[in-house]
Amino acid sequence: MQEIRHGAPLSAFHAALGRKNVKIGFLGGSITAGSKNVGGNPDNWPSFLMGGLTEKYPEVLWESYNAGIGGTGSLSGLMRAEKEVIAPKCDVVFVEYAVNDFFEEQEPYRRAREGLVRKLRKAGIDVVFLYTFRVDMHADMAAGKMPRIIEEMETLAKHYGIGSVWAGLHAYRAVCNGRLTWEQWLPVSGGTIHPEAAGSALYAETALRFLAEEVERGGGENLPLPAPLNSKNYENISAVLRENWSVAPPWQIRRELKYPWFDTAVFTAADGAALKVRFFGRTLAAHIDFGKRHGVLKYRIDGGEERVFEGPRYDWVPDCDWCIPVLLADDLPLGEHVLELSTHFVDMPQCKGSECTIYTFMSVR
Repeated sequence: MQEIRHGAPLSAFHAALGRKNVKIGFLGGSITAGSKNVGGNPDNWPSFLMGGLTEKYPEVLWESYNAGIGGTGSLSGLMRAEKEVIAPKCDVVFVEYAVNDFFEEQEPYRRAREGLVRKLRKAGIDVVFLYTFRVDMHADMAAGKMPRIIEEMETLAKHYGIGSVWAGLHAYRAVCNGRLTWEQWLPVSGGTIHPEAAGSALYAETALRFLAEEVERGGGENLPLPAPLNSKNYENISAVLRENWSVAPPWQIRRELKYPWFDTAVFTAADGAALKVRFFGRTLAAHIDFGKRHGVLKYRIDGGEERVFEGPRYDWVPDCDWCIPVLLADDLPLGEHVLELSTHFVDMPQCKGSECTIYTFMSVR
């Protein structure tokens, strides 16, 4: 098993090196996220990587665009990529979603991952996959096998000429070789999944080695974008304009201050409050705020069967301020559709209210 696998040369990265100014983007979950406000840790591997690059290449100005959000997978990254890493014109983006995509519905998240890759590549951005670790991967790794999610991501990476960094394997081998303990790598206080400084530094060590080897390899021509592996990938995702939302009291429109990737949010605390959204496409997703104070969402597409989103109401879920994506509908006939959605208090464990905060709806054409 390889800790580092190089793909096609990082052409955008090398061009930026020549300008002495490199922009690096990061998409991932809590292991990547850079602030406690978004479920992350200031001692995250991107911060150690940026420090290592600054030390190793002091003549280069390194810019970091960390768009990680705790508890989210590749669907969230795809939905925010345009604003967070494409608009700032990042040269290379590290994608860290193997941990949080591990238990997600496999087909929608395959579509999201490939859509993300195609969106970044079309924008001229180099992509690197970085895999960390969760305990569920241990049995396979101890047996010398690749966990299913990493195997899937490697298939995608090789199809698009993307290199990968198995930082979790590097850290696991460090434990096996006596360099540090499990507790030093993944403390119990972090749920044996979230590293503190020592573990994050190990992850960054591998990413730094990958980029240093890329510097030595030199640049190359951009590879043409191949045909998709999955024709139903979510590459053509875009925001549903607010003018297509039917927003009226008791809903409010609020300026969003917590999350830099959203400008405003639609909010209500009224039990039973409803809204309609008209959209064109075959798939609909939303970015919402979630927590125990938030209601159960009931919704229909085109007046059809009622669907229910209760949300992940685990003990550790906060009362609010967890920004998550929700896949509301997939594989619809391509065309015009209407979503009818309402929020409800339900007498059930971990439901404390009927609040609903929606940042964006996005559809796939």
